[in-house]
Amino acid sequence: MRNQLLNLANSLGALRCLIRRSSLQRCWVSTDLGLISSKTSFSTSATSPNINTASVDINKDVNTLNQSKASFLASESSSESAQPYPTPQPNTQQPAKRKLTIHDIQLRYAQKQPLTMITAHDYITGKFANDSLAEMVLVGDSLAMVSLGHPSTNQLEFDEFKYAAKAVSRAVTEKYLISDMPYGTYETSPTNAINNAISLFRACPNLQAVKMEGGAEYASLFRQFHKVGISVVGHVGLTPQRYNFLGGFKLQGAKRVADGLQIFEDCLKLQNEGKVKMIVIECVPLAVAKIIAENLQVPTIGIGAGKHTSGQVLVMADMLGMLGSENGQNKPKFVKQYEGFYDKAVEAINEYDADVKNPKGFPGPQQSYKMPKDVYQEFELHVKQLVKRG
Repeated sequence: MRNQLLNLANSLGALRCLIRRSSLQRCWVSTDLGLISSKTSFSTSATSPNINTASVDINKDVNTLNQSKASFLASESSSESAQPYPTPQPNTQQPAKRKLTIHDIQLRYAQKQPLTMITAHDYITGKFANDSLAEMVLVGDSLAMVSLGHPSTNQLEFDEFKYAAKAVSRAVTEKYLISDMPYGTYETSPTNAINNAISLFRACPNLQAVKMEGGAEYASLFRQFHKVGISVVGHVGLTPQRYNFLGGFKLQGAKRVADGLQIFEDCLKLQNEGKVKMIVIECVPLAVAKIIAENLQVPTIGIGAGKHTSGQVLVMADMLGMLGSENGQNKPKFVKQYEGFYDKAVEAINEYDADVKNPKGFPGPQQSYKMPKDVYQEFELHVKQLVKRG
């Protein structure tokens, strides 16, 4: 119908051109709206009354076209619900947002705006994070425990981690994206560490920085990353990859003055020598974290470090309650759970199970497809013939 209206409009345009010609013309335009006939003699004289008559006729046809088009669009709109497939609607989505960069993070830090970081471990959680208001997404090696079921992050193979990081990278197109460097990928040598980081960047086009655990002893390594153009996020305090060395997942920097000072010195060294872009401070007293944050010129992201850091990070599986009540009983003190995904998921699956077992449940007519009665009868006839043949 739309094509026919376009053809009608084009033909009427052609009729206007015919006025300027000296020959006798005859034009027929056929549409579903009817048959329009224009049979007019055109004169070479500019004062010929035939020209005026033809112009009037064409203007009437244009008016008819406009009225018909309006009527067609109105009828199409009213019958939209009867269409077998939804009528395509104009794209009203907002244009894709510009991806945040380290300069955006630094600007918000300078303006003293709190920063939010959240972990992601696959495409779905990456989408959650990307569509949220959080500024930063971390592909955390915590996925070893919350996604793969390992007892700690140290069992995570680099290839396993890279597979997950690639999925997250495909989802995170707007946020500042950081990736952990898993245990064993940067400790052996600077060359090995940089090569592993480069392989991550090649696999994850949206990746913008890597995070590594360790204090002052890693400042020179982080400086080498800086020299080759790789942004580094530091991680001090409780460093989970060293939980065996630390005697478990415990509060750091609280028992002795020297312990708190060591964490403070680690941060200064990472900032000044390591040229890190920001520092994650995990599981330290809020007073220590406050002093650190007040004396650094780079953002500090706390996890179990109180409210005085530049921002916060949580593991998505923890804050959304993805692992259930058993894990909830063992969750760290610093985790605040905002949702109960696990319980809701189990409840939904049980509802689905009951629906399947109900003869009048799922799938119902709305989830089933139909076929024409005559086609089915012919199909059934052929089936009986095949069965009879054996």
